[in-house]
Amino acid sequence: MTTSRTKRFFMVYYSHPKDKRKGKNMLSIGVCDDEVQTCMELEQMLYTYGKNRKLDLHVNVWNKGEDLCSFLEKGDTLQILFLDIELITMNGVQIGDFIRNKLDNYEMSIIYISSKTEYVMQLFKMTPLDFLVKPLNFGMIEEVMDRGLHKESQKNRVFEVKRKSNRIRVPLKDVKYFYSENKKVTIVTGTEKIDFNGKLKEVQKHVSENFLMIHQSFLINKEYVGRYSYEEVVMQDGEILPVSQTYRKNVRKQLLGSQ
Repeated sequence: MTTSRTKRFFMVYYSHPKDKRKGKNMLSIGVCDDEVQTCMELEQMLYTYGKNRKLDLHVNVWNKGEDLCSFLEKGDTLQILFLDIELITMNGVQIGDFIRNKLDNYEMSIIYISSKTEYVMQLFKMTPLDFLVKPLNFGMIEEVMDRGLHKESQKNRVFEVKRKSNRIRVPLKDVKYFYSENKKVTIVTGTEKIDFNGKLKEVQKHVSENFLMIHQSFLINKEYVGRYSYEEVVMQDGEILPVSQTYRKNVRKQLLGSQ
């Protein structure tokens, strides 16, 4: 009874852009590594993955971070980027900061690659999709690409709120977090707040795994997290949200990975 009643207030569905035709979407992937052999092997694995999945993809390769940044600064886009940390001049952390902060691009999936694991904590604020340790193999690429494609598919999901005779549609990628209080849920974006009757637990069932419960009253979009501590999450705009003790272990696992 409770579940069906709650569902009347909202729904989640996919919205397909009008300018994209089924089967005609090109997936743009970037590889930036100063090791030519690594680039060749990774490029081959990516095209093999695309062939196996029947995907139309194109792989762009750079050996210098400056060349990658120049490509992006001109307005060219990538959906997924495999980025080495230890480049000759610009390093992967600097490039990640350039993408996230100067270009204000938080949608690109960045997958860091390195032969060392000591950089994990430095990379957190870049919200990477993953951190892969060299040597790479096809199984690793297959698994992370599956997750990258799933993330891409979530970008067109829309959260629709029904209020009396009105329907308000909010792309999930624009939602910073959901907040619950007194049997009402509030959608918080960068520009507005929208209230509707409901329960946060029910909302959690219908949004993507990109959303993380950090408190019985807060369901956050991981893409908007700036930094994290044991007791709180600081969003990219500086807003501080509490992490309750019940959720701390899972929040750490989801945001920082198993250390």
